[in-house]
Amino acid sequence: MQKEHIFRRAFMGGFNREDVLRYIEELKLNESLLMRKFKEKEEEFSRTLLEKEVQFKDALAAKDRELSEANEKISRLQSDIAIALKECERLKAESDKKEAIAQQLGNAIIDARKYSDQLIERSKQEANRIDEATAKTVDTVSQKIDELELDINKTARQFATAFNALLDELEELKNSLSGFSTKEVEGQNRMESKTFETIKDNVYDLSNSL
Repeated sequence: MQKEHIFRRAFMGGFNREDVLRYIEELKLNESLLMRKFKEKEEEFSRTLLEKEVQFKDALAAKDRELSEANEKISRLQSDIAIALKECERLKAESDKKEAIAQQLGNAIIDARKYSDQLIERSKQEANRIDEATAKTVDTVSQKIDELELDINKTARQFATAFNALLDELEELKNSLSGFSTKEVEGQNRMESKTFETIKDNVYDLSNSL
């Protein structure tokens, strides 16, 4: 606040002219100083404002670049997200398909196990039936073999009896031929002996085969 200025009184009345002039000069000087300071402040403000404007423009340009880069990143991310969503849908569809196949396979395995158990049970029953039939067949065959062996032994005994009877008849025939000549008897004996040996060998072979 400007201080109050006191003027001296003039001799003839009024204020002292020198004081007034001095005051006017002081006012002019103060005004000049104020104008210079104002101009300096104005210039300083203009420089500051210009610097701030440049800084703001630089910052705005940097923000624009960052925004552009962010938009590009967002665009790439949106594209990646779209691709990822499609891949997720594909994987989900594939997973659902595999799950359905696994379910079908599980049902098929269960059915196969049931059928396998049934088949094993039927196989066991059939094997038991075959074993029983085989045992019966073996018993029957064994019985028939025993019967056949008995028949063969019986036939062999009958043949041996018949053979002994034949030998007795040959012996009687040999004795009845004692009245023939010596040569005839010898020839007959040789023939009978040969026949006897042949029959004997046949009977021996038959006995061994039995």
